[in-house]
Amino acid sequence: MSGQADAIPTGPLRRVMGGRDPRAGHWASTPLELLFDLTFVVAVAQAAAQFHHALAEDHVGSGLAAYAAVFFAIWWALAANLFTIHHRAERR
Repeated sequence: MSGQADAIPTGPLRRVMGGRDPRAGHWASTPLELLFDLTFVVAVAQAAAQFHHALAEDHVGSGLAAYAAVFFAIWWALAANLFTIHHRAERR
């Protein structure tokens, strides 16, 4: 892993984003984790906006079914992402 990280150019505006240090006593979020969280928040907001448009056009049933399916997929991806992050942190 360090060989691959060394090959990436770094500078004042560009740095390698790594995972958390498993030996750290605190559980502060890394910038990469915050970026993933923000991505999921934006995805849920987009799904809610589409649901709002469906409600405005009086398509309640199809809008609710589409929102539930998309929300479930987003939630599943978020849960898998969180599990992977914490599982990898515990294995190190």
